[in-house]
Amino acid sequence: MTVAAVAISANARMVFLTTMFILNIFVHERNHVEDHMVVAVYQDDRWLILDDLTLTLVQDTDESEYAPLFVLDDHGVRLFQTR
Repeated sequence: MTVAAVAISANARMVFLTTMFILNIFVHERNHVEDHMVVAVYQDDRWLILDDLTLTLVQDTDESEYAPLFVLDDHGVRLFQTR
């Protein structure tokens, strides 16, 4: 996890205090063949993904290059389970 990812995660938690879910997600980025962490925020019935490598904020429905691997939240670290 980069320093930028830690800062982004901390800032997201301060900005989205009324948010239902804030998750740090380790993803495999298919088009770059690498793994890194993104921050996902659930607000207004949608997931927003903040990527510290590209500095972009996108809806989860707009981003198909991420393959989630692990989730890090207030319950700890766990394997990502698809529904």
